[in-house]
Amino acid sequence: MSTLFYGHRGASGVFPENTLLAFDAAFKAGVQAIETDIRFTKDQRIMVCHDEDGLRMCNEKAAVKNTPYSEIRKWDAGWGFVDKNGERPFAGQGVTFPTMEELINRYKEAPINVDIKEATASDIKRLIEVVRDNQAEDRVLLTSFSSARVNVIRKLGYNGPIGFGLRQIVSLYFVPRILLKLVRQGDRVQIPQEPVGPFKLSASWFINKCHKMGLPVDFWVVNDVNRARELIKLGADGIMSDFPGDIVPALQSSQS
Repeated sequence: MSTLFYGHRGASGVFPENTLLAFDAAFKAGVQAIETDIRFTKDQRIMVCHDEDGLRMCNEKAAVKNTPYSEIRKWDAGWGFVDKNGERPFAGQGVTFPTMEELINRYKEAPINVDIKEATASDIKRLIEVVRDNQAEDRVLLTSFSSARVNVIRKLGYNGPIGFGLRQIVSLYFVPRILLKLVRQGDRVQIPQEPVGPFKLSASWFINKCHKMGLPVDFWVVNDVNRARELIKLGADGIMSDFPGDIVPALQSSQS
C-alpha cells in the first residue's frame, strides 16, 4: 500500500498556513490529501484557521468566535508567515483564510482532514450539514484532540470517516485489542511522531495493534525525510508535513 501524503495546513513551511496558496502548493508538490483546522465565527461561518484569535497569523487580537465573517475576511492571513530571512513576503498581498465550503469545492476529489478546534454541539452539527450539502462526506475526515467533540460527531450520525480523540487514543494504547473490537471508536488514527510524555506512539507494536484492528495510522508533523522513511518502515500509512515539496518527491522515489 502506498503512503498517503498530507500537506499539514497545506505547504505551511513555505506559504502562509491554512490559505489557498498553501493548499495549492501542497497539491502541486504531490500530496493526495490536506490536513487543516476549522473554527466558527460569531455568525457561525466555518473558517479554515488554527488559532483562537488572529494575533499570530494576521496581527489581529480579536477571537474568531467573537468576530463576524465579514471582518475575518478582511484579516491579512499572509502577515504571519516569516521566511528564513525574517521577512514577511506575503503581508499585504490580499491573502485570506478560506471557508470550509471554499476548501471542499476547490479540491473536489481530494481527501480533507479536518481538526475541529473550539466548537459546540450546534457548531459541529452545522459543520456536518456543510459537508453533506457539498456532497463531500465520503472524503472529509472529522476529528479533534477533544474526545468530547469526537463523541458529538459520532452521536450526530456523521457517515464519513472519523478520527480518534485523545481519550480514544489512550484506550487504543492500553486496552487489549479483543476488548477494543467490541466498540469501534474511529476510522483512522492520527498521532504525533514524538513521544507524548512517557508514551511512544511511533512504536512498531502500537502501529501493528492499530493495523490488526483495521486502522490506518498517520503521523504529524514530519518535516525530516529520514524520519519519514523510518516511520514508513515501521508501518505508517500516512505522513503529514509542512514541507511536502521536500518530503513527497524523496519518499515517492524511494517507494517506486
